[in-house]
Amino acid sequence: MREGDTGPHTLKARLLADLVRAMEAGHVLQASTVAVLLGRTADELVNQSLGITGVQDGSVDERLQLHLRNVVAVLSVAELHYGDVLQAVHWYLTGQPGEGAQETPEAMLAAGRLNDAYCLLLRARRSLTQP
Repeated sequence: MREGDTGPHTLKARLLADLVRAMEAGHVLQASTVAVLLGRTADELVNQSLGITGVQDGSVDERLQLHLRNVVAVLSVAELHYGDVLQAVHWYLTGQPGEGAQETPEAMLAAGRLNDAYCLLLRARRSLTQP
């Protein structure tokens, strides 16, 4: 990244890196910030977090933080796999043809299925590296 680069790719890469650092430091993540990265609204992320199964006992804030942290974690791993933040976001929102999944990674996380999203990413990684 060049020092003065303000293109969408650079800004999203910096934003994801900042979110990862904030998460690792134990800071509260803001739905509006994660929404900017995804091209979604904060309301959409809040609504997704309310639908997560298996965590109904937690408060709305706890469920939202869990969802935001899962989104950031999956995106950061996807960026490492794809080598590009924009490709990682595209994969998260749409999945990839031929991966055999009927849901997007976004839908998987909204359903509380973090491991399924990681498994889908591993399959996508293999398909990218095989001839």
